[in-house]
Amino acid sequence: MKIIDKYLNKITTYRFILYFLIFLVGIASLFGFLGMLPYSGFDILLSALVAIITCYLANLAFSTLFKAVTNIESVYITALILVLIFPVKFPINLVPMIAVSLLAMGSKYLLTIEKRHIFNPAAIAVLMFSYLSPQHSATWWIGTPLMFFPVLLGGLLLMRKIRREGLVIVFIVTFLILSTLAS
Repeated sequence: MKIIDKYLNKITTYRFILYFLIFLVGIASLFGFLGMLPYSGFDILLSALVAIITCYLANLAFSTLFKAVTNIESVYITALILVLIFPVKFPINLVPMIAVSLLAMGSKYLLTIEKRHIFNPAAIAVLMFSYLSPQHSATWWIGTPLMFFPVLLGGLLLMRKIRREGLVIVFIVTFLILSTLAS
């Protein structure tokens, strides 16, 4: 555990999340190319490219307009989250991915309190876009049995990084108790 802690303590939480999301998109792309996921690897990578470029350019525009200091890792994190929660079928979802990326970056600058965004940019963008275009809604498409262990691994490492093991254990126990009582 000391080796893991040593590595995790060398990087920021933002950097860890960025690396983890890159890993998820990469492994999902590989599985997509192998025909093991409902989306093609090409669609996943193209979606990532579109989201990253759109988020980067929109963030650049908004940060210039609002004269704000920006964290580039945050931009990439938002873009990659969008890739993982927004359907990635092309060419059908090219324009919606651009739109949801623009909404996400806009929310970081428009929905703020004391220059801090109050909602997760990816989540609020997908929510707003689903109201504007009901046929395009979020799906946790990465949440497949095939992706369970990569997602679990990242979740466990993040839990260790931010030292929230107790909180996670209480959640799991509560969930199991309530699930048992409900059934």
